[in-house]
Amino acid sequence: MIGEQMGLDFRQLSTAFNRPTAADAQATRQVYGTRRTDPITSHEAEAKVRPHASHGRRLVLAALAVRPATDFELAEVTGWQQTSIGKRRGECVALGWVEAFTAPDGTKCKRPSPSGSPAIVWAITAKGREAHEAMRHGSR
Repeated sequence: MIGEQMGLDFRQLSTAFNRPTAADAQATRQVYGTRRTDPITSHEAEAKVRPHASHGRRLVLAALAVRPATDFELAEVTGWQQTSIGKRRGECVALGWVEAFTAPDGTKCKRPSPSGSPAIVWAITAKGREAHEAMRHGSR
């Protein structure tokens, strides 16, 4: 049985296990690094360091600013492990900087992974381009 048939609400489960989904983050206007319940000083600190995003997020945005890519392709371009760069790409998705690359008919584009299984192709968003430019100009 699928969760809905069993009466399970998986959105509540993600909150219960402190693993916010992109929808959770957007709904609560949270950014990875702080939670709604954190003290104001945590939110102030987050706002202060946000322009200096992690090196991994910078790598993801820089690579995707050139062309859409799978996590495996990001790993190849950045020299990071696929699992590590995939985590940073996931953070970028939660921040609205990256999204699945879609075909004109709305389907998510996929390319074969090294094992041959389909891998989602990721693309930078307009918000991601703005963040990437801000990081580039802020790091000079």
